[in-house]
Amino acid sequence: LTLSEFFVSAAGGTIHGDVVIDGKSEQIQIASLDSTADLHGLYSQLDPEGSAKLGTLEFLDTPRVIIKGTIPLAQPADSSLEIDYSQWKGFQILVGDKTIPVSKVSGLLTIEGRKLSTKEMQINVFGGDTFIPSGSISFEGDGFLIDGMFEVDRMPLAEVARFYGIDDRLMRGDLTMNFRGSRGKEISSLQGSGSLQIENARLNGFPVIGPVQMYSGTIIPAFSRQNRSTLLGSFIIEAGILISSDINVGSDETLVVAGAQINLADGTNAIQAKSYVEGELAERSGLIDKGIGVVGKGHFSDPEMELKELPVELKEEAMRTSLGMTPASLEVVTAFFEKFEAETEVEAQESAPEETDAAAADDAGDSPEAAAPAPAANRPSLDSPIFSDPD
Repeated sequence: LTLSEFFVSAAGGTIHGDVVIDGKSEQIQIASLDSTADLHGLYSQLDPEGSAKLGTLEFLDTPRVIIKGTIPLAQPADSSLEIDYSQWKGFQILVGDKTIPVSKVSGLLTIEGRKLSTKEMQINVFGGDTFIPSGSISFEGDGFLIDGMFEVDRMPLAEVARFYGIDDRLMRGDLTMNFRGSRGKEISSLQGSGSLQIENARLNGFPVIGPVQMYSGTIIPAFSRQNRSTLLGSFIIEAGILISSDINVGSDETLVVAGAQINLADGTNAIQAKSYVEGELAERSGLIDKGIGVVGKGHFSDPEMELKELPVELKEEAMRTSLGMTPASLEVVTAFFEKFEAETEVEAQESAPEETDAAAADDAGDSPEAAAPAPAANRPSLDSPIFSDPD
């Protein structure tokens, strides 16, 4: 049966083109098919099992689709199709009781059996343009495998914050990111690498950086009041563990340099970071290249932070005034130095050598001059290098 230049109204739109239904090969051969109909609804009727895998999608309008290829009549799931796809309003991805909006969809798709591949796909997610040069998703039984790369351009971070229930006053900015990787059904299978940049950012609610800024801000308030920062960083993901050692967040007044590991399956993370004052604040205070060292561990939404390093200059009253430190800040600083000095004294006592014959002879006044004790370090330091693996 040959349908040449046919035109029908169906499923809320129209379908027209050239199609051959071949009884011998039991295939539908599509030379060209141009559709504005609800193809998802039609697909549900042809292949309920395959359509069920799209159950997390809620379509907001019907797409414009141009198709060519073949569909086996007995096994539609084994179709081989090339698709030029465009959809303005797009669809929503249902995640629990929340939705991820996807709009302005356009690009080329291929379907080979239960594998869907993309080429030069463009979409808009959370208000940010996303380009997918290549990618694929394969279905096998109850599982799937996603592989590909994507580039995000200026996604509003506040939209992402609202999706995850974070106050958007604490997390906003323009996110640009690229990622190349793959994952299966379990998040522990995720692997890949990428980089990100956030401009005009406020990051007090952002994982890793937010806790560091807020904790450092309890000592020097400038760290917790940054509204126009820039974040730069890269990362790798292995077995669902995200690892980064070069996160940098800078503004006119501050710089935070951090490393972290985040378990994407359970949300736990380990952080090491140093926070520096910059620009006029650094010149006024004299704290140039002298930072606050902190570590953190726990769930990324609320890790337990610990102070590991402070510039000894923070003991000076003039320094505290120039940095705008509060009475609460002074309590933290005073407690830290008291603890450090007490620990230093204990370590000195434990490492003191036992009395030698020469030292005993000194009691009789017949001893060479005793060596002067080594000077104490002029400021506390981290227990380990800043980007070593956290405990």
